Amino acid sequence: PIIRLNPDELHINDPEYFDKVYLGPKGRVEKPLRAAESFGPVASVFGTVNHDLHRSRRAPLDRLFSRKLVQELQPWIVSAVEKLCVRLQSTVDSGETINLKYAYLALTRDIIYQYCFSRPLSSVNRPDFDQPYLDAVEAGPQITPLIFNLHWIGVLLHSIPGWLVKLISPGFSLTLRELAKMSLQIEAIRVGDDDSHLYSDHPTVFHELLNSNMPEREKATNRIRDEAQTIIGAGISTTGLTLLVTICHIVTNKNVRLKLYQELKTAMPDPHVILPLQDLEQLPYLTAVVLEGLRLGNASAFRLLRAYPDTTLDYGNSTIPAGTAISMTPLHVHENSKIFPDPYTFQPERWLIPEQQNLRKYLVAFAKGKRACLGKHIAWAELYLTVAMVLRRFNFELVDTVKERDWTVSKATVVGSVSSDSKGVMACVRTPEA
Repeated sequence: PIIRLNPDELHINDPEYFDKVYLGPKGRVEKPLRAAESFGPVASVFGTVNHDLHRSRRAPLDRLFSRKLVQELQPWIVSAVEKLCVRLQSTVDSGETINLKYAYLALTRDIIYQYCFSRPLSSVNRPDFDQPYLDAVEAGPQITPLIFNLHWIGVLLHSIPGWLVKLISPGFSLTLRELAKMSLQIEAIRVGDDDSHLYSDHPTVFHELLNSNMPEREKATNRIRDEAQTIIGAGISTTGLTLLVTICHIVTNKNVRLKLYQELKTAMPDPHVILPLQDLEQLPYLTAVVLEGLRLGNASAFRLLRAYPDTTLDYGNSTIPAGTAISMTPLHVHENSKIFPDPYTFQPERWLIPEQQNLRKYLVAFAKGKRACLGKHIAWAELYLTVAMVLRRFNFELVDTVKERDWTVSKATVVGSVSSDSKGVMACVRTPEA
């Protein structure tokens, strides 16, 4: 279960040791350079190596993504999901098919962008959900294993002039265009030309950051832009993937779908009157479905690398010196057959067994510890509200899809991804009784 992957990294495949690695050590927690810069040299929280700098950059964001604040954001998350439901209803009426992959990516894009900049995108209303841009967002993580192992490639890619990037990769040029737009928005907020937050019913991430007491050097446009790129990219891809995997599993398993629908129908007799998030979290079968979706969604499919400069760890008879790079892989935990029997089967019931109350210990989709996923609370909210609202009103009949190709994570990238051969998940939208 413990191997040396390269001269300065140990990898451990032992679910019982996950908490010891990510929660146990005291003192400084650093992310080795090749992991921090797996998307290239970006000055975001994700891309920060140093422990103290990471803490100072993350502190104001932790408040903005806290559970308490996310609970207050429910009305506009519901509003975003409602727009998706209107789009889905239009396809029921017209009989056309819809690509669920891009529908959920567009939804998560709308939510995270609105929260970051207080500017509605309404991607769910666009005929193609703005597929070219979403494809560009998904393409980013595909190269991360290469950059992880050959750090210089990430540095080189970030040094190439924009005009040359457009010639080499037209798709990536969409990402550059979005980065340029973010830079303009950030600068407009800085000089006071963007006052959209004054008319918003919720705080916005980058208005708050730029008006915080962070050192001025940390508010530089390029650094805040890197933060925006990371938060928005992660907010789109990870939750969008998990929603796709979860809902595809539900609608292709009649028993699961009917159990969930009956629970939702009982809890929400009027499908247009949505329970508060706190009440949805108390529904046992919905909760089990969300947990199982997170397990099989495997949005974090790559190994999580950490180093503890002040802490010596022990594993069995082995001593791991302080400062050694250590990694574990969430996917290995989620697919461990001793913990999750029949691990590739979607079984929400496994979370409802009284004797398995400690099973949540092994759900590590958001990692753990001081460098755990920043957006876990908003992701939980999106998952509960979207699954509840969509599947209370609709059912889906998948068309020409292959599970292993279209909605099974099959590539170990920093953000898990499905086969490159997949064109998405086409579906006919039905009423829930259909």
